[in-house]
Amino acid sequence: MRLYQQITGGSGIINLKTDSPDLYSFTKNVVNLFNLPLLMNMDDIHAETEVKNELKIKTHYEKLDIARSNRIHYLQFSLNKTFPADAEEQLKQLLIEQEAD
Repeated sequence: MRLYQQITGGSGIINLKTDSPDLYSFTKNVVNLFNLPLLMNMDDIHAETEVKNELKIKTHYEKLDIARSNRIHYLQFSLNKTFPADAEEQLKQLLIEQEAD
């Protein structure tokens, strides 16, 4: 999360479009863990009736279908606050818990 803050200058909006259900799920858990404002959440953008045109564009990796999920997930959230000093440890714990599931 700190990397995102460095890239965005401390705050900003993150758009995650992925075919990886694991990355989508993990990122949703991170958003929840740190109480980040979730602006948009689509489990399958191709199943949605109202999707921005730019989300309909298939990326190089979507065309490769690396995750073989046939589903494209999308999250938009805001980085609008400072993360706690132990954020890295909390993220490590979240990874451990998610891998156990």
